Amino acid sequence: MQTLIPVERMVLSWGDEEELCIVNRHTWGGLSAPWDSEGEYIVPIQSFTDFSDAEDGAIGWGAHLFGDLSAREIERRTIKAGYHSAMFAPLRAGDATGGVISVVTSEPDAYTKKHLRVLETIASQISGAIHASELYDKAVLWTEEREQRIVLEAQKQELERISQIKSQIITTVSHELKTPLTSMAAFIDILSRNREGNLIQRQLDQLEVLRRNGSHLHLLINDLLDHSKVESGTYELLEMNFDGYSMLRSLGESFEPLVKQANQFIEVDLPDGEVTITADQSRISQTISNMLSNATKYAGEGATIRLESHASDSMFSVTVSDDGIGMDSEAVENAFDLYFRGGKSNNSSCIRLGTGTQYRQNHHQHASGRDLLEQ
Repeated sequence: MQTLIPVERMVLSWGDEEELCIVNRHTWGGLSAPWDSEGEYIVPIQSFTDFSDAEDGAIGWGAHLFGDLSAREIERRTIKAGYHSAMFAPLRAGDATGGVISVVTSEPDAYTKKHLRVLETIASQISGAIHASELYDKAVLWTEEREQRIVLEAQKQELERISQIKSQIITTVSHELKTPLTSMAAFIDILSRNREGNLIQRQLDQLEVLRRNGSHLHLLINDLLDHSKVESGTYELLEMNFDGYSMLRSLGESFEPLVKQANQFIEVDLPDGEVTITADQSRISQTISNMLSNATKYAGEGATIRLESHASDSMFSVTVSDDGIGMDSEAVENAFDLYFRGGKSNNSSCIRLGTGTQYRQNHHQHASGRDLLEQ
């Protein structure tokens, strides 16, 4: 190139039809231009159709290739870099221009039509190889994507196979658990009838607690059977009307044996009267049971567990608090991670039910500085 054309810097650029621009792919020689540190230099094209239809090169700044605005910007940047003459030749790929090769020199008016014909000849000889290289890159990319799709499809099939096995195991285990539970529920029902009259009221109340907990266990087993619906996001909550305070009193009674066994105390502080809630009673009861269970497990011997509730026109709030170590700010951030434990603050958990069936679980913020967590 240097033996045929005055050139201090040569740039090979290729067009991007989607982005309406040409991108510098290779730069040779010359002084460092202001945009070299930015990596690839992108020149916008006003009309890619006009650019791809261009067959002739240009002495100057390539207005018929890039458009007047881009040509003036190229001129400004090139002169600022110390070059005063420029020449462009299109790189034709088939019937269309795919890129350009440009040369510049610091000497003013350095190029003639003879130089342009030489540059166009060089461009025609190398454009085929450049186009073939572009096609090769695309072919390699397509092959890599195809291989990746094959790997992903194999992984998907393996995950589906594992999921099916897991579902079969859960279904089998759930049915096996239901058999003894059904028998236990039947005997509890027989004993509760007290036909012989040999059970005192306290024992009958304890049987009622067993019956409720058996019903709760039956619900949990059904949850295992419905796990596929939960995982796919198609599980539906059962909306119903129920008395929230009555539900909480029953939960408090059902936990009394566990609390006494742990040498703890449970305080149920509920307003008088009734409050009607529209939600899934089983799921609300299950959530509050989990909170009471955690309080019983981790509050420690001699602790007091408090179950409180307040209601307004649009909100039903349930708070479970205890004397345990609670949760610090780090634990709050990870509270909803599976099997996570931790914390170093006073413990208080709260559930609030808004109107309808929406509800959220959070750690309620009090004046003592307990952390707030909403989900």
